[in-house]
Amino acid sequence: MKNERRCKHCGGSVEAGFCIRDGEEYYCSPDCLETVYTETEYVELYKAGEAYWTEWED
Repeated sequence: MKNERRCKHCGGSVEAGFCIRDGEEYYCSPDCLETVYTETEYVELYKAGEAYWTEWED
């Protein structure tokens, strides 16, 4: 069974995108991510190991 990830902003399916805090939030594109986080905020999350971009293979 495929793990369904949905973008927190637009609700679209996320096959590749941003993962925040071990899956608490997903964003499908930079545009969707930027509705919640500034670039600086994302970089800080990334540096803390709480955010990354990836492609999932289910």
